[in-house]
Parts: sequence; C-alpha cells; structure tokens
Amino acid sequence: MKQTLTTIAILFALSTQAQKVDSIPLAIQIKPLVINAIKKDTAYQVTWRGIDIVNDTSKSLTTYVQVWDRQGKQVGESNVIVPATVVAQWMNKGKYAIDDFILKFYGLSKR
Repeated sequence: MKQTLTTIAILFALSTQAQKVDSIPLAIQIKPLVINAIKKDTAYQVTWRGIDIVNDTSKSLTTYVQVWDRQGKQVGESNVIVPATVVAQWMNKGKYAIDDFILKFYGLSKR
C-alpha cells in the first residue's frame, strides 16, 4: 500500500507543470509589479513596437509599449520616446538597447 501511494505521488508530481508566465510571444519577462492595486493588476511581461521607424539614427523613435499580466491580459499601455542616442546603439546592440531603455524608463527589471 505504501509503495502504491508513493508511486501515485511520484506520477502526480511528474505530471504537474509550473505555471506558464510567458503567454505573450517575444515579450520581455519582468519581475512582478503591481500596476493597479484596486483592480489587483500585476505586470509580468512587456512588449513594445516602433512607430514610424526610419533608417536614420539621428532621430528619436516613438514606441508603443504594452504591459501584460500572467494570463496575457493587457494591464497598461503608453508611448515612450526613445532618444536618438539609444536608437544609434540599436544598430550595434540590437533590440536589447531599446529593451533596456524602456525597462529603465519605467523602473522595471528583467526576471
């Protein structure tokens, strides 16, 4: 009987999965942060999209930033203007330069 219960417990433990947080493809995973305490909205993921991207690193870039919860529900949005100095770094560091700027702008940190 003890072996049967142990076997069932092991099979149950193997079949359970950790809660999936990355429900939004290509999102930046951040440390949880309460966005709206009244609604109990907590941010877990951030995505951004460039608006009017041009091939000129001397101009700033306007981005549309969305904040998502664990289930993939949008809990916030805003526009962030990325300065030309960061856009110039984009050519060397890739999208991580803008990722880092947006996270720093909001005071967030990666998970």
